[in-house]
Formats: sequence, structure tokens, C-alpha cells
Amino acid sequence: MNNDNPYSDIIEIMKGVAVNNQPPTIGIGEVISTSPLKILYNGIVLEEPELWVNDYLLTDHSRTAKGKLNSETQPESGGDGYALFASHTHKIANPYTDTIIYTDTDLKVGFRVAIFPLQDSVDKSKQQYMVLCHLRRPDGKYS
Repeated sequence: MNNDNPYSDIIEIMKGVAVNNQPPTIGIGEVISTSPLKILYNGIVLEEPELWVNDYLLTDHSRTAKGKLNSETQPESGGDGYALFASHTHKIANPYTDTIIYTDTDLKVGFRVAIFPLQDSVDKSKQQYMVLCHLRRPDGKYS
């Protein structure tokens, strides 16, 4: 510390406190096992009890889509020129519900994943990690 200026000392202390209280940043981990899920992150093997994983990445994730298909048939005509057989279409209004269940994981050994370190929300004593998504470079390489 600098004894010439006491304000410099206080500023240095404040900088140190600020650096120590920065929120963690998102990092990149590598999937080393899928069953059970294990991810290598900063030289540490993270196991399932330490992980919070985006639901879309897990086995048996399901999504349901609902909607209504509105359309119309192509014009058709027939008969011997009678008005009854003039060119006409039919309206289609078809409600649907479709559920897709993914039976395999979207994580594979060797995949890189975005990891966000966090503290357990209950007692703040346990380190937990959020697995957000898997990543790759546009050139398809992982390093």
C-alpha cells in the first residue's frame, strides 16, 4: 500500500473488494459422460447432483404443440356443365395437438456446453452449475 496518499489505499481496498464480489461468468465445459452425466469444467469433474441442466438437453423431454390448420382444397369441377358441378373448393379447419417426446439426450461425449456457476439458493454453501446449452464453432471444431 502507498503511505503517501491514504485515498489511494482506500481505493485499492475497494478495488479488491469489487473484484472478489464479481458475479461468475459463463464458462465452457466438456461432456465426458452422458449416463450418468459428467462434465469437465476448469479441471473439475462436475456430476449430476451439482448440475442444473436445461430441460431441452435431457432425455424424455417433451413438447406439445396445439393449433388449427386452416386451408382450402384446390378448385375442382366435374359433370356436364350443370351448376351443381361447377368449379368449387372446400374449406379445411382442422384443430390438432401433437406431442413430441425426445428419447435421447442432446448431449454427447465430447460436446462443449455453456456453464454458469451459481450458489445453491437455499443455504448459499454449495456450488452449483447451470448447463445452458451445447456449443460448437461455426467451422464444426470444438477447440
